[in-house]
Amino acid sequence: MSLDLLVLFSAPNIFYFAIASYFGYQNYKKTGHSGFWLHLTLVFLLVTLVAAGNFAKFTGIITLSTGNIIEVVLGIEISVLLFTAVYTLTKKHHQERVF
Repeated sequence: MSLDLLVLFSAPNIFYFAIASYFGYQNYKKTGHSGFWLHLTLVFLLVTLVAAGNFAKFTGIITLSTGNIIEVVLGIEISVLLFTAVYTLTKKHHQERVF
């Protein structure tokens, strides 16, 4: 795959996840500052940064090794935040009694 195609595929991801971050923040405010939406909004923000890093890596703004390091570090943070988001959701679910 040529680098031009990679640039074309990574550029819309920046806008997509930036919009997802905005709507996640709106849900965070609507739900009374729910921990789940806080973590999910942070995930969307970090994925936006990863997409911007990929765009910069594929266009040559930053080196490939620097882009890979950014991708790995943010990927670890994203996985931790996804775990904590699910944990806060299940903890809240178990605190609510149905019967």
